[in-house]
Amino acid sequence: MADISVSIPHGGGSIKTNDDLRSQSVQHGFAYCWLGGTATTGPDNNLFMSVRLQEDPDFAIIDLYTYNLRQTSTHGKVTKRSRLYGLGGQAFSNNTNSFRERQINIERVNSTTALLKIPHETSKSTYYVLEVDESTYDCGVYVFEELAGGLYNYNSSRSSYAYGQQDLFMQQVEDNVVVTHDQDGSSRGFLCQRVWDASAKTLTKTKVASSNGSAIDIQNFSSNRYLPTYGTNSGGGESTYIYWGASQNSSPRYINAVEGRDGKWHFRCTNQGSSSFNSIYQPNVWCLTYIPTSMGGDLATSGWSQSWGATGGLSHDDNYGHLNYQNGRLGVFLPIDVEASAVSNANANSPEFYMKSWAEIGGSSMIVHVDGSPNTEMNYHSSQTGNNNWSPKQALWTDSNHFFVHSTSDRNNYWGERNYQKWFLNQYVDETYTANQGYGNLGGSYDYNNMAANAGAQWTKIDDYTLTCNGFNYINNIWAPE
Repeated sequence: MADISVSIPHGGGSIKTNDDLRSQSVQHGFAYCWLGGTATTGPDNNLFMSVRLQEDPDFAIIDLYTYNLRQTSTHGKVTKRSRLYGLGGQAFSNNTNSFRERQINIERVNSTTALLKIPHETSKSTYYVLEVDESTYDCGVYVFEELAGGLYNYNSSRSSYAYGQQDLFMQQVEDNVVVTHDQDGSSRGFLCQRVWDASAKTLTKTKVASSNGSAIDIQNFSSNRYLPTYGTNSGGGESTYIYWGASQNSSPRYINAVEGRDGKWHFRCTNQGSSSFNSIYQPNVWCLTYIPTSMGGDLATSGWSQSWGATGGLSHDDNYGHLNYQNGRLGVFLPIDVEASAVSNANANSPEFYMKSWAEIGGSSMIVHVDGSPNTEMNYHSSQTGNNNWSPKQALWTDSNHFFVHSTSDRNNYWGERNYQKWFLNQYVDETYTANQGYGNLGGSYDYNNMAANAGAQWTKIDDYTLTCNGFNYINNIWAPE
């Protein structure tokens, strides 16, 4: 059947325009992510998906296109299909009078599938699995209601507010597995594991941890654990309750997700939350570690799970870390050497680890900690010395000895604005030396880092040389010479 030609916006509805995106507001009703595709692989020809919400009448426009990640002018964008969908679900039937203003987020599930989250109350969202048929570039739509995880101020927020960064958090950890944060109003926050079964068309949610240790599905973090302390992987360990996120939806935490050099994923959040990024601090002394199925993870939905471990050994001697200008306040870090826990009281039912060495990441500098000893603070580049307004947003390994850092040079006033977004690509030589391979500003005059995508997991590694970001209102990429 031939496509039916329709106008966009359709039926006299309202949709955000390019001019609307050129502001710090995140009320876009728009999100995008990299998928990769199976017929379009490689950095020069990658499949992307974007979703634009339209109000009155209520539809979603799903755009599928390929993109040249290493072409800085036209990017070789080729539209494969642009189509209207009535996605359905409670998000499209409840509170839709300002639909185009919604904050939404989308995350890759696999090379042809994405997970879309549309909050419609402070404790409710609808998740949509969007599955691409590359023979037609149609999407199969599968709807899943979330009754214990919405978005505070879901109809009114800006990128300088931290609500969307926490409540819309999503991070793919392996094909068909996405980790999300879901805020249940003022009851509790949850870290959730969501597993997509492409054959059965099911999305299985497992509540891994919560802000008060209750209402979770697996036993791993339902009681206290004895974890290694900073610099000590022996003895009885430190008794710790693994409480994740915020109980109050008005005090969002900062969440940082990072893949270790061994393939495990680590999730860390702060203890103190605020609507202002300048008032968030006190990163947890532990992180939660996800073990992929290829490394022994079992994706259990009850009992003891081998997919989730607790890792101790991170510093907790003050609220802001060891870096100058309180740059360690958000807890951004890079794991270097993560070992099995040797604590005598370690729980043998699920994995436990010790952060033997790790890099504390700041906006313009870093410190490597080894067995409880911080080394000398190192600037990523001698000309970028930073000040008390700088903060890191995310760091990730690009390969075994190179890393990337995204910073803002004014967390107080311009968290998401253009001209304040910085990037660094450095070689990690040893705990006392790092060599800069490149740095600069992210984006141009209209590239705002203003999407609702979580700050601590905006960037996706495509290969050892290529990174792409879904946190800007336009696609931004970084690549290194091969």
